[in-house]
Amino acid sequence: MTEVLQIKHSESLIDSKWTKPQNWILSLLTGNLSNYRLGRILKRIDYWWIEFDSNDVKIKRKIGFDVLKSPLSGLINIELQIDFNSLDINYKIDPALFNDVWNLYDKRDFKMLTKTHSKYLEFWRQPNNIEAPKFPCIIIDLKNTKEIIKVDTTEQLINQPDYIGYEWTDSERLIDSKGNVYKTDYFNFGHPVGVVIPSKIERTLNNTQLSDILANNKTIFKIDN
Repeated sequence: MTEVLQIKHSESLIDSKWTKPQNWILSLLTGNLSNYRLGRILKRIDYWWIEFDSNDVKIKRKIGFDVLKSPLSGLINIELQIDFNSLDINYKIDPALFNDVWNLYDKRDFKMLTKTHSKYLEFWRQPNNIEAPKFPCIIIDLKNTKEIIKVDTTEQLINQPDYIGYEWTDSERLIDSKGNVYKTDYFNFGHPVGVVIPSKIERTLNNTQLSDILANNKTIFKIDN
């Protein structure tokens, strides 16, 4: 059975056969400039998506991401040494999502990229296993409710770059006109193309609970019961 895990990056994951370059001058003089460039890419990795066979616990494919959740090119041939019994696992990744990102990985196929991007934008209208948000909505940071972003339509949300991207923090939520509080995921298919999609409904508010969250905010937003 194939599974995909997100794991935090550390230097101990890199196979010991790979020689860490000292600096670019020595790398140039010794003909190892490509190894130096690889080292620069490895420094940018924040986490990995690891696809493996759970029966024989062997890595099948892998993708490295930077802090902006963007997949990094040039890492296909790098070997990882992983002890699956002591992994720092963040969470599991949908294998279908992994495959979509992999098909774009290390490629410059713009038609495929826009097709994949459009596929995930549709999750706003037909999300998996959850009710689609009912508009209008607001975007709110639960740590700072003074700044409310009002969203009138689905098109406004998915078509304006200020509303999509890694700028969304872990504390930001979408609240729809039914009072559903949505947690979102951000999928980066290669800069600057990514998409925020609703991933799960954490809870449902009534107007009294919404008023408590908004406090003295002047935004007029009522739940349509």
